[in-house]
Amino acid sequence: SSFTRPGPPPLPASDQAEFDNLLKSHQTVGATPAATAPSAELEQHRDLRRGPKKDFEGEVNPKTGEIGGPKVDPFKAGDGDWQYGGRVT
Repeated sequence: SSFTRPGPPPLPASDQAEFDNLLKSHQTVGATPAATAPSAELEQHRDLRRGPKKDFEGEVNPKTGEIGGPKVDPFKAGDGDWQYGGRVT
């Protein structure tokens, strides 16, 4: 019986071969346009919160001489305010 499995009944062999040939002949390689690499600004979401600007470039902190430390003081919140864990003192 053709109802032993889900799906449409199978085509006869000649019709299936014709269908496969038609599919192959109408497929084009690269039919979709090549994706261009978006710029870094376009990749980021518009609501992304940018962190504070780095205090210095390189590996050595010019104020403290620390090597490999944080680029931004984690306690400084802004104009004379200091914070820890999001709470300003």
